[in-house]
Amino acid sequence: MKTYASATIANFGPGFDVFGMAIEEPKDEVIARECDEFRIDAEGYDVPSDGRNVALISARALFNLLHEDGGIYLRLKKA
Repeated sequence: MKTYASATIANFGPGFDVFGMAIEEPKDEVIARECDEFRIDAEGYDVPSDGRNVALISARALFNLLHEDGGIYLRLKKA
């Protein structure tokens, strides 16, 4: 599965931290594949690949919640 995550901006206009908006560019690309373990590789930015990575923490929690075996491999291209 491949998806994109748009960048966002905030602190504009009278809304301060309340308003936010997605913008077209830059955007990150995330590719996810079924795997026997939980792994992440990233390019374009230094992203933790160990137990501190929030994407892997979230994926493990989802697998546990659904009582699923296996894992997921995430390939992240940071823009």
